[in-house]
This record gives sequence, structure tokens and C-alpha cells, in this order.
Amino acid sequence: MCTYRIKSRGGSPAIQLNNRTKANCDEFEMKYVEYNEYNINATETSNGTSKPKDRRRKKPRFDMPGRNATFGDAGKPQDADMGKQKAPKRRFRNGTKTQEESVQQRKTKKLKYYKLKKTQFEKENKDGQTKANITKNEDNRRPQWMKNKFQNKEDYRQGKEKNGKQYKGFGKKWSKTSKKSVVERGSSKQQRKGSSEDEESFADMGYGKMTKGEYNACGGKGTFKTFGSTGQGWDKLGVKDDNAGEDEPRTMLVTVRAKKQVKRLRQTSSAVSMANGEYLQAEGIVGQSDEDPITLTAGSYEFTDTNAYASAGLDSGAMKTTLGLIAAFVTFAASI
Repeated sequence: MCTYRIKSRGGSPAIQLNNRTKANCDEFEMKYVEYNEYNINATETSNGTSKPKDRRRKKPRFDMPGRNATFGDAGKPQDADMGKQKAPKRRFRNGTKTQEESVQQRKTKKLKYYKLKKTQFEKENKDGQTKANITKNEDNRRPQWMKNKFQNKEDYRQGKEKNGKQYKGFGKKWSKTSKKSVVERGSSKQQRKGSSEDEESFADMGYGKMTKGEYNACGGKGTFKTFGSTGQGWDKLGVKDDNAGEDEPRTMLVTVRAKKQVKRLRQTSSAVSMANGEYLQAEGIVGQSDEDPITLTAGSYEFTDTNAYASAGLDSGAMKTTLGLIAAFVTFAASI
């Protein structure tokens, strides 16, 4: 069993079982979990001194959910449903839900909205209002675990917990992964209002919510599973919550498990960085053989909102260099 971590900032992680794979689909299974790191539940990270009974409530590492996390279950798409990539239903406060829509329907709706508002948004982009709003929104957003433990980002950097505990240099990890800068040339949260019902509703799965599912390696071979959406297909666009910023760390953990004897592979790479839109082929996820390779393609692509905004001819000019800019970072997480 092998697990790979696909991590992106400024883009949508995605996976594909490449058509070059020769192993039969009944010989292995592919399961995944995905999440925006700002939504992970636990506060504490376990270490070598943690007691087993306490580890259930802690994270195995800094950027992963707690072991007791609850995930929305996207299930496994059927062969007949290939190509039906969806933006899942969202829930209003009164318990009713939004209408389910395809990824392309979400993009088309947003594109029409941005074309309608183009004159207004071009003015906001030109005078710097959009860029300022993006920076303010991203600076105000904090991971859930940080909200639980610290009053604000500055208290985190200084190690001042809400309960009065004090740590020295506690914010070093945060300063390395969260900078006051923005990525993409997309819309601000203020501009996105009206392009969806995200501001008035909540996601139970997808959109960056902690979600699990299984990749259909039989009828779905060669299709993409993109971040935030459900189902598989040939569309590479991901789906994010319109309340979230572009420059937030998003992760997919993909586990490949052999169900039958699969010849041992040679590990070809432990970590590789890849630019947006390119392919990374990690051959030998379960073993290496000329007869039965399992080839996984991973990438970082656009979200529906970013694509629609650019397709409408809009550019907020908010591009800055930051950690992991529009890139996917794939690492070999574990092998058993």
C-alpha cells in the first residue's frame, strides 16, 4: 500500500489513472481524501511522546486532519457516470439545499455573471480595489485549528494561546507557509457575490471540505478526479468555496492498495515539483514491472471561478510570487 500527497497553492489538485496502466483494475484500488488545510479539525500534532489514546484527537502531522476527523463521503462513481463531474449540493441554514450542477454549468453561470459585470469589475481592477480586497480577505482568513487555539495570527506567531499558554517561536511554520501575498489573477470575494450561492450556504462535501472517496479504476481509467468536485471525467477544472481565497493550501492524499499480487515496483521519485498544466507520471506506485505498471498522473489546474473570470477577459492584476505558486507538489507519503 502506498500513499501520495498532492498539494497545491493557487490551483486545483487533480489525479488521473493514466491509460498506460496495464494492471487490471480488480488487482488494486485507489482511495483519496481531500481538504483545504484551513478546514482541518484538530489543533494539536502528535509526536513520539503522545499516548496512543490521545493520538486519536491529534493530527499525525502539521498539515493533516486529526485522526478523529469526520469526512464527507463522495463514494465511488459508477462506470455509467463517467463524465458527470459535479459541484455538490450545498446546505442553507434552514436545512434546504442548493441545486446540484455540473462543473461546466457552474463555470458557465459564473462566466455569464462576469460578462454582465465586466465594465464595473474592470474599473475596480484598474484602480486597485480588487487587489486590495483580495489581500484583505486572505489576510483575515485563518485555518480552523488556528481559530480554535489563538485569538489572531499575531498571537499565533508569538505563541500566545487563548488559554494563556505561551510558546516561543511557535509561528515559524505558519510564517513559512502563509505570506501576506495573493496569487492568480482572479476575482475578489466581493466580486464573486452573485456568481454562486456559496456565501449563504455550507458544504457537506467538496469545495475544500474534508472529503473522502474512491477512484473508479475500471470504467474510469483515463479520467480526472479534480479537487472539490464529485465524480470523474475529462474536465480538469476544480471547485472551491467562493468564500475561500485562491492562495490557500489544498491537499489530496491518494492511497493505492493492491488487492491481488502485483509485482514489486521500484520507487522512482520521493518528491517532485510540477508547473501548472503539466503532467507528472509516477510509475510504480505499487511496484515496478514491465508487465503491470500502475501509472498515476497528478496536476494542478484552474478552478471554475478563475477560469470563468479570465474567460470573461478580466484580470485583477493580483499576481505575486508566493510559496507553491500555481504548482502541485507530489510526495511519497507512506509505503507499507
